[in-house]
Amino acid sequence: MRFYFFCTIILLLFIFSTCKKNQVATQYPFVPLNACVEKTSGQQKVEICFNKVIEDSRCPINAVCIWAGVAKANFTFKANNQQHTFDLATNEIKPGYTNDTTILGYKIRLVNIRPVPGEPASNPVAEVEVSN
Repeated sequence: MRFYFFCTIILLLFIFSTCKKNQVATQYPFVPLNACVEKTSGQQKVEICFNKVIEDSRCPINAVCIWAGVAKANFTFKANNQQHTFDLATNEIKPGYTNDTTILGYKIRLVNIRPVPGEPASNPVAEVEVSN
């Protein structure tokens, strides 16, 4: 009986040791076009800049479309005294269109770009999530 008890304990320890840690995501809900937002992630300051909208072919609100379309934008990420420029898209519709990337050990994901076509006109903002 003790043998089965110890085998169960060892099996449970093995299972728990193989679980991945949850990544801590920092939300950058409103990064304005041509601006940067800086936050602290752990002990490191990181900065994300929304440089420009490359394309926006998304289906307008209240329209019936057979294709959802995509918005693609250019960003700059700064951390560890290094700077990287890259493009992200709202969905991965074809090669060269990705909604996330990993830079300097940080996973950066584009959640959305506002306004969506058909929303009241306003200055574009990007919703970005950064995990380390």
